[in-house]
Amino acid sequence: ILLIYSLIKGRKYIRSELDGIDKHAVLALVIILLFFLSFSILFVHPVEQLYFDENIYQGIAINILHHGNAFWCQYGTGYLTSCFDSALYHDPVEWSFFLAIAFGIFGIGTATAYNTQLAIGAFSIILFFLMAYVATKKRGIAVASTLAFSLMPELFIWSRTQADPDLPFMAFSILSFFLFLVFMRKRNNTTFAMFAFGLLLSIYMRTEGILLIGIFLLLFLISNFGIDKESIKDKLRIVKEEINSNPKFLLILLIFMILLFPQ
Repeated sequence: ILLIYSLIKGRKYIRSELDGIDKHAVLALVIILLFFLSFSILFVHPVEQLYFDENIYQGIAINILHHGNAFWCQYGTGYLTSCFDSALYHDPVEWSFFLAIAFGIFGIGTATAYNTQLAIGAFSIILFFLMAYVATKKRGIAVASTLAFSLMPELFIWSRTQADPDLPFMAFSILSFFLFLVFMRKRNNTTFAMFAFGLLLSIYMRTEGILLIGIFLLLFLISNFGIDKESIKDKLRIVKEEINSNPKFLLILLIFMILLFPQ
């Protein structure tokens, strides 16, 4: 909800970063998407890649849908209309939450799981195009790199499985990098909120996502201060003073930390 709100509030900043995308680039993106979807549906056989984990993620999704909790049901009735024994799963269950939404809209079944995974694969291509354009500001490079990304065999394989969180983790990581680039260009509270809440979704998807914090912090320091130690010390002091004088930024950062470690 916080991400959606910040995206709506900051849509003008995103729009300004994407102003250079013309109809030819959009047409190229549509063609790439159509090829990816057509090839995936016609030639890539849908198959469950992680034979145990994917059933667990779908089971948790059904539990969320029927009972409003994210427990892993150990013993219950068919389609988990009743669950008599459950446990906490050791991995994040954000992907199960999105699957629960899909199950609620399109019905519970493997077809819904397969199609949701394929939709995330297509969504990642769109996000990659946006990230590549904002990073380079060159339409040709954005289109060419997106085409190369869409032809990766791994993307086809993991877009045709049932409920693996690695593909959506990649998609939300690309979204985080895109929003980070927008933040670095605009440098205001709204774009920071978009980036922070987008990063949270990536971290909620996979435990390893916590490493993204260090990566983005390193990118921020390098892009602003270079690698000179003395320059970093001086400018970190300036950044600290600016943060302390910006209560809205501190509030966003506080919300981020609370949501990052809710327990």
